[in-house]
Amino acid sequence: MKIKSDLKRLYQLTQDHECGLIIATHNDYSDVDNKRRNVSLLAKLQDKGLSVRLVESSGKRKFFVIDESDCGKLKAYLTLFSKEFQQSTIEFTTKSGNIRVDLVIKGYSQPQGMAGKLGCHSFAIKDWKVITDDEFYRIE
Repeated sequence: MKIKSDLKRLYQLTQDHECGLIIATHNDYSDVDNKRRNVSLLAKLQDKGLSVRLVESSGKRKFFVIDESDCGKLKAYLTLFSKEFQQSTIEFTTKSGNIRVDLVIKGYSQPQGMAGKLGCHSFAIKDWKVITDDEFYRIE
């Protein structure tokens, strides 16, 4: 089944490379503006040499970002772009699949018991859906 093989590939990426989740969507912006923000974020991530897949996690579409070149700068890039796009946290995994969630913008509330937490087994990839359409980026 293709869905299971897609998720298996994503799981393997979390074991082999640093990975993270990020999005540019913000409640203060319109749907059109949020699409523009996501197009901009995607371009910035790709300009840094990062691989990006679109996934649905917890009912929200997010960019799954992979440092396939193992440059070791994923956390710094996610922190930079989270601040630029007004996101309150970053979520990333180390090569072994350990999740870390960090508060990056002061003044936002952090997820209960999650800030700076390291040691979870992996992202809940089994609950994800890999998105293959481009509606997320399409600006009409």
